[in-house]
Amino acid sequence: MIWDVVVVAIYLLLALSELHLMFTKTPNEKTQRQLRTLAFIGLPTAFALHSITAWIFGLQISHTFWNTALMAPLFVVSAILSGTALISIIVWLLQKFAGAELHESTWRKLGGLMAISLAVDLFFVFSEYLTIAWAGVPNEMVALRMILPGGQFAALFWLEWVIGGIIPFLLLVRPRTLRLADAVATGAVLALSGVYAFQIELTTVGMANPLIPLAPGISLGTYTPGASVFQLVGQYIPTWVEYFIVLGLVAFGAMLVTVGIRYLGFGELRLKIMDGHGHEAQKAAQA
Repeated sequence: MIWDVVVVAIYLLLALSELHLMFTKTPNEKTQRQLRTLAFIGLPTAFALHSITAWIFGLQISHTFWNTALMAPLFVVSAILSGTALISIIVWLLQKFAGAELHESTWRKLGGLMAISLAVDLFFVFSEYLTIAWAGVPNEMVALRMILPGGQFAALFWLEWVIGGIIPFLLLVRPRTLRLADAVATGAVLALSGVYAFQIELTTVGMANPLIPLAPGISLGTYTPGASVFQLVGQYIPTWVEYFIVLGLVAFGAMLVTVGIRYLGFGELRLKIMDGHGHEAQKAAQA
């Protein structure tokens, strides 16, 4: 956790520095060099951030479905997928409602990156399913059956693999739809829902059945005289408080974007990103 706090703080400073250079400095060669330097520093920092967060889960040997070497690669590729999807959605909204313009080739690149990362993400998850099913370890099989069709969280399976997996992948690999901003944005929304389903699946199933049936066990939250306040088996189900916390985080993110549009000049930004026309992009950002 300490390493995670440190790397998150470093990443935040890098992001704020890049934002400062992009919107308070006059675009010139020096600024471009500084932005490239921050990008080269930020990329390994981003990998470290998601890997360390993944290891917080992956090194928990007492939790089914968490203790796997695939956890860090899964988190990294999911971050690439969800980050690209979120950027695509935001730019699409700016293009629809704020007059921004993104070149067709850039939409193809965004869609292609999402398609590749989505395929890798699903391959990692399938590899995890296959490994658990082949080994047949009882505690791990209990967790896997909760995810697969017919299980308690089967809805997350269909959301992850069909709505947020196969459908957006087919949408993003077709050359005809890949150059359409609306199609790429639709694929981004679907892919983002699939990543979110996986995160719910991961945290919920990993906490559903503890592997160590020893005291004190899971707190029941109530006290009965003469009886233990702990149980050794059980299932974790998120409460309405936890769902509202998630909604609050989403609302906070939306507020940050709104503040950026209102006070940092994003509303006047006209993105005319053409291949090989960096000067036009600079003038648009300056405007």
